Amino acid sequence: MVDIPLEIWFNIAHFIPAQDLLRLMSLNRVFFYVAMDIRYKGVTIPTKTGTESKQLLTRLSDPFVSSRVRHLSLVLYAKPQSMVPNPGRFMYLRTTHGQQSITDTVMFFRLGQQISPTHPQSPDFEDLLGEFIAGSSDFSNINGFTIKTWYMPSAYNLSAIYSSIWSAFGSKLQKLCLEGNLEHYRLLVDSRPSLPVLKELNIDFDRNSFHHGRIANNALSDIITFLNGLSSHLEVLRIRSWFALDISDLLAPLPIFPKLVHLEVNVTFMSCRDPAGLQNFIYHLSHTVRKINLRINPSQSFVNSLAFQPSTRWFLTCVEDDECFSQLRTIDIYLIPTIGNGLMDIAAAFIRRASSSLGELGIHERNLSEDDAMLLIDALSGCTTIRSLHLSVLNITIELIDKLASSTPGLQRLWISVEGAFDNAEAEGGHATFLRELQTRSYPDWKLEDLSVMQNKFRLREVNHDTMMAFSRSIPSLFSFFGNGHIDRTATSGDI
Repeated sequence: MVDIPLEIWFNIAHFIPAQDLLRLMSLNRVFFYVAMDIRYKGVTIPTKTGTESKQLLTRLSDPFVSSRVRHLSLVLYAKPQSMVPNPGRFMYLRTTHGQQSITDTVMFFRLGQQISPTHPQSPDFEDLLGEFIAGSSDFSNINGFTIKTWYMPSAYNLSAIYSSIWSAFGSKLQKLCLEGNLEHYRLLVDSRPSLPVLKELNIDFDRNSFHHGRIANNALSDIITFLNGLSSHLEVLRIRSWFALDISDLLAPLPIFPKLVHLEVNVTFMSCRDPAGLQNFIYHLSHTVRKINLRINPSQSFVNSLAFQPSTRWFLTCVEDDECFSQLRTIDIYLIPTIGNGLMDIAAAFIRRASSSLGELGIHERNLSEDDAMLLIDALSGCTTIRSLHLSVLNITIELIDKLASSTPGLQRLWISVEGAFDNAEAEGGHATFLRELQTRSYPDWKLEDLSVMQNKFRLREVNHDTMMAFSRSIPSLFSFFGNGHIDRTATSGDI
């Protein structure tokens, strides 16, 4: 081996792709250490596969290995004899809107098949948990933790797990992801977690969160207390719930989060008796938040424009406040296709308001007409900081590309899906016309580096190579398709 100082080897390792470095880990001591850091930086312990989990826990009992773990994920599956039907859950299935939830029933029985006694778990589930608890103190450098309890009975007591986590590395956690049901969240709060440096919290409510009355109210109260305790130092908050939990009741009593810069809310209005709590929570953060992801649907399965009227009125209220959402750097929003008139004007107003700071914009689940697309692109013309754009259109035209190039010269990444037929036999005429027009264009001042064009007529897929190369010939700055890096401009044409 060449005698090179360790600092040089570490610098060399920095430029080697992770997968290559893992293959080279036996080359020398530096590559071995760096590869071990990569391999064990994020570790998932799935208790469903008992033998595999046992082997992983044994490996992690070595401090040389466990000290390298930065993010730990624990996915809990109860042993088969613990998977008994939850009476409250099936009461919900029988009574919600007078009908049984077929999807929920299918998921439950699929789960039962996955962990049925014909697929025994070895070693025993409780033994695995005991081994994890005993070794939790070995994880000395963890700063991120995920726990998923979707596959656990609501009545299963997880208090010992939570207590061991907080005592082992709770004081160091900067990111915490919780995915489970109300009862398990209540146990989590009862374990009195101390999370003094937590910056990022992701909280998911799953299908077991279908409970009403005193238990649900107490659980919500506990979660509110938990969030209140984090409000002074939390910077990122993601809340997702597609089910019958009234998220508005949860958010209404929460205080201001003075350091919050990234907010993601993914909920349904169907579950909100009064959406004012949800709307006010977002509004109070809108003056300081820098990144916002909103997916607020009127229902789980059916889109009803009348159901979305409260949200439309709320957006209008926000527009009236000049400071609302004025400092946004990233907007990622899902607009339901059947939402009524005026919402695109509101979206354009927010884009103009954040024109001095907006860097990324994503409009999802709505295929824009050419007029709507032009309206948003025109609003973006004042955003000198815009670098990334994600949108869907009914049809792509040369006028749309002209508008994008002239209005967003500093754009670096563009993802665009086309709903109408574009690069198949049905679209041969229109597609050929577009390509001929594109060949007459050149956009030398456009800074676009990466382009993704997707066909969404039948299913989302990448358009063919000929079409992408036509774009690259008109946009000299392009060097990447679909986020994959270098474009070989000498390659022969043909479908990808």
